[in-house]
Amino acid sequence: MMGPGLGKPLRTEGNLGMMTPSDLAKGESKKDWAKLLSDEKVLKEFRHLHWEGSFWEYLDIVKANPAVCRNAFQRMYDLIQSWGTETYIDYKKTVTHYKFFDDPIDGGRDAVFGLDVPLMKLVNFLKSAAMGYGTEKRVLLLHGPVGSAKSTIARLLKKGVENYSRTDAGALYTYKWVDPEGKFKDLFAAPKKPNAPCTRTRSSSCPSRAEPGCWTRSTAAARTKRVTGSASWGISTHTAALSGTR
Repeated sequence: MMGPGLGKPLRTEGNLGMMTPSDLAKGESKKDWAKLLSDEKVLKEFRHLHWEGSFWEYLDIVKANPAVCRNAFQRMYDLIQSWGTETYIDYKKTVTHYKFFDDPIDGGRDAVFGLDVPLMKLVNFLKSAAMGYGTEKRVLLLHGPVGSAKSTIARLLKKGVENYSRTDAGALYTYKWVDPEGKFKDLFAAPKKPNAPCTRTRSSSCPSRAEPGCWTRSTAAARTKRVTGSASWGISTHTAALSGTR
């Protein structure tokens, strides 16, 4: 499959292979899909990336890998660091070059050049936020003239998070409530009175502390699943990056 106006094949997941428009016209895509779906390695990878289980199974994953619980800033900082760094001296100052901004994911298509110092400040912002030093409460503004790579940097970060979510180091999970038979209706139903005390959460002043089975029952209705690709970017919305020109 050719990229629009690019003259080269689009990237595809797994072992989808490369198909030209003529192949599609001949129906070759059906053969490729049939081959793909019969590939045990591809199916195993798909199940791994789309894992779904109970809340308690998710807790087992957290015990084995506590990094699963990182916030968005910690995840973004680790993502950038995972691609490695280089240092060099420029006018007697040590400058760190982050290889992530060379766009190794797309072979340099969105690589950023000549902005090592501003990118150092960006990564330091993420590092400070990841360590809870206060910058996590601020909005990050990428400010500069037209053509200064603001949108490219934002696109790189988005692309990086999507790619990182497909690795074991960047695994990200979400949850949903599943109650098809209505067994937990009393737990999830809204209170009848607007100011009525909540009886479905556990806190020091919550009446549900007198209901020992409440917490166990609510977790039984929870299902957790792994999210990858663009869905991972949507969940990692704690980091706000805005582009602006003046």
